[in-house]
Amino acid sequence: MNARFKKSLSFNTTGQELGITKEAVRQWESKALRKLRRSRVTREIQEKFEIIVLW
Repeated sequence: MNARFKKSLSFNTTGQELGITKEAVRQWESKALRKLRRSRVTREIQEKFEIIVLW
């Protein structure tokens, strides 16, 4: 998926290179970006309120 950003490829082109549909590429990207946003926000909240999480 990183190739899409490094090479500025479209969903369609990335999908062709990976052998999947452009919709699958879009879904993977959406899920990855959601995880990144969620983890950053979680860390900020933990730091702000000095929450210690033992996972």
